[in-house]
Amino acid sequence: MSDAGTLLDRAQAALDLGRNDEAAALASQAVAKEPENSWAHVMLAWSLLGTNNGEALASAQRGIALAPDRPGGFDVAAIAAGRAGQKDNAIAYARQYVTMAPNQARAHRRLAETLAYYGKKKEVGNQGYEAALEAIKLDPDNAANWNAMGTVYWNLHDDKKNARLSYEKALEIDPLNSTAKQNLADSVSAGGDKANALALVQSVIALDPTNKNARQQLDDIVIGFMSDLLWLMLFLSFLCAIVIGVIRAT
Repeated sequence: MSDAGTLLDRAQAALDLGRNDEAAALASQAVAKEPENSWAHVMLAWSLLGTNNGEALASAQRGIALAPDRPGGFDVAAIAAGRAGQKDNAIAYARQYVTMAPNQARAHRRLAETLAYYGKKKEVGNQGYEAALEAIKLDPDNAANWNAMGTVYWNLHDDKKNARLSYEKALEIDPLNSTAKQNLADSVSAGGDKANALALVQSVIALDPTNKNARQQLDDIVIGFMSDLLWLMLFLSFLCAIVIGVIRAT
């Protein structure tokens, strides 16, 4: 195996552990050693997601240019483009991913999620649902596919009931799926069940104390709970004032 190949294996291992900075450093070394290695650029793109989405997209594009027949570059390009604010490009990359890998559930899931995040119902119609459904047909026991369906229901169809059922199905398959837990927490919180939402998010943080999104979500739920409690107290105070007024009048 080439030195670049060893570096990329180490980068993938670091990425799997959530050590993106380490993965980016290793992938960068691989790019320097073999600048024509498309996978090195794609691995660098994955490593840069969340910290430098613009450069992640540029790296994915370099990987695609070097190997336009490989679908992996389109996968990460769809994510990076969306996060970089290029919504139309994100959808285009996701569609191309499906075209190149029509039998991969992951490709259809990526399209479903991309349409759910960046598409508009009047423009994409049922395409997000159809993509999520195809992902589930290809791999029905994959929690991520059911989570994607929930996101489609939530974002594109404003169907909170089926969104919740999809998230619950995802957790039935994989009880430790943090993304599905956070999405379910949003769903039950919107339905007024703040206690269950808090429990779900707290379980995510217990598994990964470094999860910034979960911590922000926890803060938002607590603030919402306190706001609801304040309004309840104000209502009860107003009601008590009316009752006291009536008693005094009689």
